[in-house]
Amino acid sequence: MSNSQTTHQVNPGRLEPGVWSEEFNKTVGEGDIVRSYCADTIALHGKIRRPFIFQSNLWVCVGRSGEVARAYTLVPIDDFNAEEINDQHLHNHAARRAQTLGYYHGVVVNYRKDWFVIAGPEVCFAPGAIEQPGLFAEL
Repeated sequence: MSNSQTTHQVNPGRLEPGVWSEEFNKTVGEGDIVRSYCADTIALHGKIRRPFIFQSNLWVCVGRSGEVARAYTLVPIDDFNAEEINDQHLHNHAARRAQTLGYYHGVVVNYRKDWFVIAGPEVCFAPGAIEQPGLFAEL
């Protein structure tokens, strides 16, 4: 993570890793940002898990370091500049790391029946203060 990388403060619950439940046979209590982690499915299948929403955009998490998650925004493929679509295979690590907008920038992925392009730069999400709206905040 470079010093110039953007970091957004979010409700810490969005970054919770959750715990395995034998009763439900799945992870419970997982925050939406962590749940969207999909570096594994991008590499293996070109697909993503359910993205999370931040500032009206769709995002996917590609990694974590401690409490900080790294993520990219998603752009519908029809809205993305076709010249930026990266056809380099994800396993060409040297070429991908040399990209100024990040390792995953320009990668085409599928979610359900929709196609998206991952758009950089990579952004960090860190735990921030839990915001409590005032009693008359909506007035």
